[in-house]
Amino acid sequence: MMRFFRKKESWKRFLIKLMLLLVVMVAVGAFASKRYQIGYDFQNISSIPGKRLYVIDKWDNELDLGNRYAFKSQGLEPIFDDGSIMVKILEAGPGDLVEVNDSYQVIINNAPTVYRGLDQATRIGQEKDSFVGKGELGEDEFWFMGTHSLSFDSRYYGSVSLKQVIGRAYPIL
Repeated sequence: MMRFFRKKESWKRFLIKLMLLLVVMVAVGAFASKRYQIGYDFQNISSIPGKRLYVIDKWDNELDLGNRYAFKSQGLEPIFDDGSIMVKILEAGPGDLVEVNDSYQVIINNAPTVYRGLDQATRIGQEKDSFVGKGELGEDEFWFMGTHSLSFDSRYYGSVSLKQVIGRAYPIL
């Protein structure tokens, strides 16, 4: 019968290995926190049902229609504090024609979208008709929407500027 014996490692050697491992872990964590952020939707009714937890890639900020992006709210008090992180779907960008018509449907470049209704208007103390209008998005304007009918999105607060965008949001759960 053969026995395997392992020579005990000195405490000094063990501590050196442990310190190296900790340095590597801190470096990886610092890199990851610089690039990635975790976002969670705490609302009772999510703007994008079925998705609540996101990884936000702060370096992926080349905006493509149809993708989810995180951005910081600005001027939405008292509904949201300035700087609140929101995740919505990019539906229109610079040069696109956006309209909320008399039937409260969102029209983008003269094509009707699935987005209809202004159910949040009374909640924020406004008449639905005050959100009816049409305009072309400027050079630094982006139109974001949530898929739920109760989503508080660009129908209510208008466009979002590029400087507000944090990065692309990838749903986890």
